[in-house]
Amino acid sequence: PSQLTGADLPIAAWAQVGTPVGWFHDRTNRLTAWLGLAGAVLCVGVLVCLHFLTGQWLRSLRQAAAAAARAGNRELGTLRLAAPTDEPEIAQLTGAFNRLLERLGEAQASQQRLVADAAHELRTPLTILRGEIQVALRRDRSPDRYREVLRSNADEVDRLCRIVEHL
Repeated sequence: PSQLTGADLPIAAWAQVGTPVGWFHDRTNRLTAWLGLAGAVLCVGVLVCLHFLTGQWLRSLRQAAAAAARAGNRELGTLRLAAPTDEPEIAQLTGAFNRLLERLGEAQASQQRLVADAAHELRTPLTILRGEIQVALRRDRSPDRYREVLRSNADEVDRLCRIVEHL
């Protein structure tokens, strides 16, 4: 049939139209380049955002590290790190660190008390020894008096030995 006009006639032929493949490849290559560029820009943007957000998150850790680095032996009992209210993980870490500092301060105070007590306990027999020796050397004495001073000194040396053994 020369004319196809109604739904009652079957289609007997069709026409296929072609287009140059080079045009299709050019558009595909251009689209690939744009997508690659957009992907690279997106990756750089994500990395910049990650760097900024990580810096904000690590700021609290840097502050805690700086405070810990500034701490000296005398500050252990009083130094406390500020816990951020908006970061629960770091707040938990600084809380644990503050409890550690408190225990260290208590241990340091206990150590200072022990050293002070030991110094006091050692000072007494040494003072007695020094005094008896100085009195004995001021003038000549009888051999019995020297023996008495030496026995007393031996007792004080025994006392010093007991103190040192207890330490």
